Formats: sequence, structure tokens, C-alpha cells
Amino acid sequence: MEQFSIVMGLIGSMFLAIIGVYIWTYKVYKDINESLGEVYNTVNSHLQNADIHTDKSEFVKSDVCFVIHEQLNADVQEIKQDVKILLSKR
Repeated sequence: MEQFSIVMGLIGSMFLAIIGVYIWTYKVYKDINESLGEVYNTVNSHLQNADIHTDKSEFVKSDVCFVIHEQLNADVQEIKQDVKILLSKR
């Protein structure tokens, strides 16, 4: 009978330990969800309001970038031709 009470005590303590782990896991899950919610809200507010970081007047329009890119591309082609001519003369 003494062994039976020891076994029942162990089973009871194991049952309480399992319940404790479940409660601890739920608490961790809840805390992480709250933290992720705060992170998502911060990222979402930054995506929706870009003026937080810079002024929109500082941005360059894509048409201007395209023209500059084409000019640089032409300049690089001209430089390549000049280098080829110089190398062929050597």
C-alpha cells in the first residue's frame, strides 16, 4: 500500500506538471502574439505613411531617372569605343 500512495503521488505531480507546461506555453504564445502585433502595427504605419522618414519633394521622378540612365549608357558606350581604339593602337 505504501508503494501505491507513492505511485499515485507521482502520477498527481506529473499531471500537475503537464498542466503547468500547458499554461506556460499558452502564456508564451499570448505574449509573442502581442509582440508580433506591435511589430506589424509599426511596420504597417511606416508603409502607409512614408513622410515619417523623408520629404516627398526629395524623390526623383522615374522619367528623370530614365533620361539620366540613357545618357549614362550612351556615355559608357562611347568610352568603350574610345578604349578599344586606344588599345588597338598599342
